[in-house]
Amino acid sequence: MRIGELAKATDVSRDTLRFYEQRRLIVAQRSANGYRHYPLETVQLV
Repeated sequence: MRIGELAKATDVSRDTLRFYEQRRLIVAQRSANGYRHYPLETVQLV
């Protein structure tokens, strides 16, 4: 799931999700085009 989808699913802003990623609270994989992709389990973590 991409960052926008995760933001909607968790009702958390994209900026907050990026902050969590900087603090290594959540982990995203990067696609070839640079998009962040989060596993579904991330919804429970947030």
